Amino acid sequence: IIARTVILAFSILALRIFFAVAGDPLTELFPKTVSRENLLLNNTALLIGLLPLMWLVVIGEEVLFRGLLMNYLAKLFGNTTKAWIIAIIVSAIIFGLGHLGKGPGTAIGSGLGGLAYGIGYYYSRKNLWPVILAHCAGNTLGFVGAYFG
Repeated sequence: IIARTVILAFSILALRIFFAVAGDPLTELFPKTVSRENLLLNNTALLIGLLPLMWLVVIGEEVLFRGLLMNYLAKLFGNTTKAWIIAIIVSAIIFGLGHLGKGPGTAIGSGLGGLAYGIGYYYSRKNLWPVILAHCAGNTLGFVGAYFG
Protein backbone atom coordinates (compact mmCIF):
# COMPACT_ATOMS: atom_id res chain seq x y z
CA ILE A 1 0.00 0.00 0.00
CA ILE A 2 2.93 2.38 0.68
CA ALA A 3 4.44 1.71 -2.76
CA ARG A 4 1.07 2.35 -4.42
CA THR A 5 0.69 5.62 -2.50
CA VAL A 6 4.15 6.79 -3.53
CA ILE A 7 3.59 5.83 -7.18
CA LEU A 8 0.27 7.69 -7.18
CA ALA A 9 1.92 10.71 -5.54
CA PHE A 10 4.62 10.83 -8.24
CA SER A 11 1.95 10.51 -10.93
CA ILE A 12 -0.06 13.36 -9.43
CA LEU A 13 3.08 15.48 -9.11
CA ALA A 14 3.90 14.80 -12.78
CA LEU A 15 0.40 15.92 -13.75
CA ARG A 16 0.81 19.04 -11.60
CA ILE A 17 4.11 19.87 -13.30
CA PHE A 18 2.56 19.26 -16.73
CA PHE A 19 -0.31 21.65 -15.94
CA ALA A 20 2.18 24.24 -14.63
CA VAL A 21 4.26 24.08 -17.80
CA ALA A 22 1.21 24.07 -20.07
CA GLY A 23 -0.38 26.96 -18.18
CA ASP A 24 2.80 29.04 -17.96
CA PRO A 25 2.05 31.17 -21.07
CA LEU A 26 -1.30 32.09 -19.55
CA THR A 27 0.04 32.91 -16.09
CA GLU A 28 2.85 34.99 -17.63
CA LEU A 29 0.26 37.38 -19.12
CA PHE A 30 -0.27 38.88 -15.67
CA PRO A 31 2.14 41.16 -13.82
CA LYS A 32 3.99 39.63 -10.92
CA THR A 33 3.05 40.78 -7.45
CA VAL A 34 5.65 41.21 -4.74
CA SER A 35 6.44 37.70 -3.65
CA ARG A 36 7.63 35.93 -0.52
CA GLU A 37 9.86 33.91 -2.82
CA ASN A 38 12.37 36.79 -2.92
CA LEU A 39 12.72 36.49 0.86
CA LEU A 40 13.71 32.83 0.48
CA LEU A 41 16.70 33.54 -1.76
CA ASN A 42 19.72 32.03 0.05
CA ASN A 43 17.86 32.26 3.38
CA THR A 44 18.44 28.83 4.93
CA ALA A 45 16.82 29.63 8.29
CA LEU A 46 13.64 30.85 6.61
CA LEU A 47 13.51 27.84 4.29
CA ILE A 48 13.92 25.39 7.17
CA GLY A 49 11.36 27.29 9.23
CA LEU A 50 8.75 27.58 6.48
CA LEU A 51 8.84 24.05 5.04
CA PRO A 52 7.14 22.31 8.00
CA LEU A 53 4.54 25.09 8.23
CA MET A 54 3.82 24.79 4.51
CA TRP A 55 3.40 21.01 4.87
CA LEU A 56 0.79 21.57 7.60
CA VAL A 57 -1.01 24.10 5.42
CA VAL A 58 -1.01 21.61 2.54
CA ILE A 59 -2.63 18.96 4.73
CA GLY A 60 -5.33 21.46 5.67
CA GLU A 61 -5.87 22.52 2.05
CA GLU A 62 -6.20 18.93 0.87
CA VAL A 63 -8.61 17.96 3.64
CA LEU A 64 -10.70 21.05 2.93
CA PHE A 65 -10.66 21.19 -0.88
CA ARG A 66 -10.39 17.54 -1.89
CA GLY A 67 -11.60 15.68 1.19
CA LEU A 68 -14.56 17.88 2.10
CA LEU A 69 -15.48 20.22 -0.77
CA MET A 70 -15.09 17.75 -3.63
CA ASN A 71 -17.01 15.04 -1.81
CA TYR A 72 -19.77 17.50 -0.89
CA LEU A 73 -20.07 18.79 -4.47
CA ALA A 74 -20.04 15.30 -5.97
CA LYS A 75 -22.84 14.20 -3.63
CA LEU A 76 -24.74 17.43 -4.31
CA PHE A 77 -24.65 16.75 -8.06
CA GLY A 78 -25.63 13.07 -7.80
CA ASN A 79 -22.35 11.22 -7.13
CA THR A 80 -21.99 10.22 -10.79
CA THR A 81 -18.89 10.50 -12.96
CA LYS A 82 -20.28 13.78 -14.32
CA ALA A 83 -20.83 14.99 -10.75
CA TRP A 84 -17.19 14.23 -9.91
CA ILE A 85 -15.99 16.11 -13.01
CA ILE A 86 -18.02 19.13 -11.88
CA ALA A 87 -16.67 18.75 -8.33
CA ILE A 88 -13.08 18.62 -9.59
CA ILE A 89 -13.50 21.73 -11.74
CA VAL A 90 -15.44 23.80 -9.18
CA SER A 91 -13.07 22.94 -6.34
CA ALA A 92 -10.08 23.82 -8.56
CA ILE A 93 -11.61 27.20 -9.37
CA ILE A 94 -12.27 27.91 -5.70
CA PHE A 95 -8.75 26.72 -4.83
CA GLY A 96 -7.31 29.12 -7.43
CA LEU A 97 -9.44 32.00 -6.18
CA GLY A 98 -8.13 31.32 -2.69
CA HIS A 99 -4.66 32.22 -4.00
CA LEU A 100 -5.80 35.43 -5.73
CA GLY A 101 -4.05 37.54 -3.11
CA LYS A 102 -0.76 36.65 -4.79
CA GLY A 103 -2.02 37.95 -8.13
CA PRO A 104 -4.13 36.62 -11.00
CA GLY A 105 -1.27 34.64 -12.54
CA THR A 106 -0.72 32.80 -9.27
CA ALA A 107 -4.47 32.20 -8.92
CA ILE A 108 -4.57 30.62 -12.39
CA GLY A 109 -1.51 28.50 -11.65
CA SER A 110 -2.98 27.40 -8.33
CA GLY A 111 -6.28 26.61 -10.01
CA LEU A 112 -4.44 24.38 -12.47
CA GLY A 113 -2.69 22.77 -9.52
CA GLY A 114 -6.07 22.24 -7.87
CA LEU A 115 -7.24 20.58 -11.07
CA ALA A 116 -4.28 18.18 -10.98
CA TYR A 117 -4.82 17.42 -7.30
CA GLY A 118 -8.56 16.91 -7.83
CA ILE A 119 -7.96 14.48 -10.69
CA GLY A 120 -5.36 12.72 -8.57
CA TYR A 121 -7.76 12.45 -5.65
CA TYR A 122 -10.46 10.95 -7.84
CA TYR A 123 -8.15 8.45 -9.52
CA SER A 124 -6.50 7.44 -6.25
CA ARG A 125 -9.93 6.20 -5.18
CA LYS A 126 -10.43 9.25 -3.01
CA ASN A 127 -7.31 8.66 -0.94
CA LEU A 128 -5.89 11.95 0.34
CA TRP A 129 -2.39 10.67 1.10
CA PRO A 130 -1.05 10.54 -2.48
CA VAL A 131 -2.46 14.03 -3.09
CA ILE A 132 -0.98 15.38 0.15
CA LEU A 133 2.42 13.90 -0.71
CA ALA A 134 2.30 15.28 -4.27
CA HIS A 135 1.20 18.73 -3.08
CA CYS A 136 3.92 18.80 -0.39
CA ALA A 137 6.55 17.68 -2.91
CA GLY A 138 5.45 20.28 -5.45
CA ASN A 139 5.47 23.11 -2.92
CA THR A 140 8.81 21.92 -1.53
CA LEU A 141 10.29 22.03 -5.03
CA GLY A 142 8.93 25.56 -5.41
CA PHE A 143 10.37 26.69 -2.07
CA VAL A 144 13.76 25.11 -2.77
CA GLY A 145 13.75 26.62 -6.25
CA ALA A 146 13.04 30.06 -4.75
CA TYR A 147 15.85 29.48 -2.24
CA PHE A 148 18.34 28.86 -5.05
CA GLY A 149 16.87 31.61 -7.22
